[in-house]
Amino acid sequence: MVQAQAPLKIEAVGTPAALMAEAAEKADEIHQALATPEAYKEGAAQLKQGASLIAVIGQALAEHPEDSTLKAAGPSIRAAAITLARAGSYEDAQKAWPKLEGALKGEVSADVPAEFNWGKLSRMHPMMEEMNGRAAKFRRVLRRPKDPEADSRHVMAIALGAMATHADTHEVKDPNDLPQWHALAAQLHEHMAKAAAAVRSKDIETAKNEFTTGMDTCQKCHDKFQD
Repeated sequence: MVQAQAPLKIEAVGTPAALMAEAAEKADEIHQALATPEAYKEGAAQLKQGASLIAVIGQALAEHPEDSTLKAAGPSIRAAAITLARAGSYEDAQKAWPKLEGALKGEVSADVPAEFNWGKLSRMHPMMEEMNGRAAKFRRVLRRPKDPEADSRHVMAIALGAMATHADTHEVKDPNDLPQWHALAAQLHEHMAKAAAAVRSKDIETAKNEFTTGMDTCQKCHDKFQD
């Protein structure tokens, strides 16, 4: 099944401004990883994770019910980020970077369709690694919150990953298990979106509870679907 529209509510995850801020931060990390061949060798995995998340953000911006300065460029951001995430070498990544950099400045590629299969936005492994990394960072945030908007983007990123995971069902070997896969992904999306909103409201106790429940959902999914 082709999931050509967001399987879960984008607006529950965050505003276009939050999505654009996250994309800009990830793009800066990618640019640093492309500074030298040595930097790329050390940071290639993080580059793929960051580009995978930007691909999801690009499509989210394109489909978000709110307008933004990057709404029209969302599909171009998505396409460029996917190319970069799947680059097999430093040279390929260097070639892909200008397209993403331009799209994040609002440049629109005319030949890029607006619709895209959400299940193909990211490969599973880099997205899961990004989600795990953001969970670890959010645990530190809960101990010492500093910047509500920036802190909330860690769980916003996990909620975005849950949306892509909802649509990417290749790990489900038995079709009878699809409802459970979708339900767990939807629950993760809901709890992380609520955690992000709670952090922005400086309600750390609610954020902690929603995050903890969301991580329990992750574990249930792993127990069921990981070999």
